[in-house]
Amino acid sequence: MDAEIPHIRIFPNSTEKEFETEMEVRLYLLGIVKYRQNGEYHIRIQDSIAALPPGSYVLFRFGNEIIGEAMVKVGIEEFNKRIGSCKEDRFVYPVKVTFDTSTILMYCENISIEGLGEMTNRNLSVPRTYFKIDIGFYDAIHQEGMKHGSFSDFNMINY
Repeated sequence: MDAEIPHIRIFPNSTEKEFETEMEVRLYLLGIVKYRQNGEYHIRIQDSIAALPPGSYVLFRFGNEIIGEAMVKVGIEEFNKRIGSCKEDRFVYPVKVTFDTSTILMYCENISIEGLGEMTNRNLSVPRTYFKIDIGFYDAIHQEGMKHGSFSDFNMINY
């Protein structure tokens, strides 16, 4: 069954409502998701991802760049919780995915969406889209992301 075959997904991170800067996304992934939520990543739009089986990889997108990656430990699960600091800022997150926390990492130098598109022979320019990419491209993408190094702990961010 195709839904059970691991693949790569691009997770867009909002520049409008959830995160204003790339640094906020990096801190969220390395601080909140990795340590406080034990790998849980909450998704606001339930129908945006049909399936995400364990062993799949997620590439984190902010703007027109891929800033990091993680491997899926537990695929899409129901969550249905409202999260936020005040009533106006709270979002309902109907589903979640859980990452293997040891695989959550940020690239020291981001991969451009255009460059990723060239590597995968795809047009990935549409923002806020959870693009699916064949797992066969993972090694090349990972090597490109790691070319200038990576970090996997929020206290290693130097901005």
